[in-house]
Amino acid sequence: MKDILRKLTMIILVAGSCFPVPAESAQDIVEKADAIFKHNRMYQKSAMTIVRNGREQPVQQMESYYLEEDGIDHTLTLFLAPRRVKGTAYLSIGDDLWVRFASTGRIRKMSSSAKKNSAGGSDFSYSDMGEGNSGFAEKYNVSLSGQEKVQGVDCYRIILTPGSNAEDLYEKAVAYIAVSDFSYRLIELYEDGAHIKTMTFDDFKPVNGTPYPYTVKMESLARNSFSIIETLELEADSLKVENRFFSHSYLEAIR
Repeated sequence: MKDILRKLTMIILVAGSCFPVPAESAQDIVEKADAIFKHNRMYQKSAMTIVRNGREQPVQQMESYYLEEDGIDHTLTLFLAPRRVKGTAYLSIGDDLWVRFASTGRIRKMSSSAKKNSAGGSDFSYSDMGEGNSGFAEKYNVSLSGQEKVQGVDCYRIILTPGSNAEDLYEKAVAYIAVSDFSYRLIELYEDGAHIKTMTFDDFKPVNGTPYPYTVKMESLARNSFSIIETLELEADSLKVENRFFSHSYLEAIR
């Protein structure tokens, strides 16, 4: 009997060694992944390409500015081209979002539910465009559901569900975060029990010692389209980021 128990114990120990328990908690993993996007006074110039039904639309060029002040995230995104979107701007301060529409010059504060709408006609929502800075850890409940290879990389599989008072959040998200460097590799987004969009991260380059994704793709599974944002320039601790940018009055002055 003792020999049988000893063998069973050995089997359990060997089996357990095949599935290592991560030293990090799910919360720690997501916080480290979010931190990759939170460089102080970050300036970014990027290009967004929208492909719908196999047809590529004119590339949209953008400039974004980010800073954190008193624990609150501030983000301003300005559209530079093409002409039809030039002057469009998104200003995000904490959970508040204002949009300046190029067609009318009017500024509208978006409701939580409206943040799920398409941004610039793309497959990214207004919330998606700003989510990288505010982060998932602050808004979602997170749990670790194992490990899985994504793009040939060992990843933590994290389940994210909305916290309280979260009208602008997805019903569920599944994030795959690299074990080696805590970078987001893929996020599956769900609504009404269905997988509706997939966001993938690629072309990683070091920024202040962390791997920043220079290419982010959002693919819509509900319609035949995808949108890609490619970073053209990126500066951390940039002098281009000025506090005056993050105000309603600055939106009004945009031409």
